[in-house]
Amino acid sequence: MAASDAIVLQYYEEDDPVKAAFGRELTMEEWTHLADITTTYQTMRFNVATVLGALGVTDYELPETIERRTPIGVKPCSSPSNFRTSR
Repeated sequence: MAASDAIVLQYYEEDDPVKAAFGRELTMEEWTHLADITTTYQTMRFNVATVLGALGVTDYELPETIERRTPIGVKPCSSPSNFRTSR
């Protein structure tokens, strides 16, 4: 989920618009711009998924990462054993 998704969800769930914007006073134009970002992102994902399907790309899972599909970042890790196990 993109940051804009989280803020747009807050807009709908929170009665106080300043709380919804995490302490910022946003205009209706700014709220609309955030919603446009979310819509554009969703449209791009759909178009990419359609193209990948047409190209015959199969499902995948990334090894040795906490995000198995589309990571938002990269962190060097020599092996999964570098992580502490939960207690």
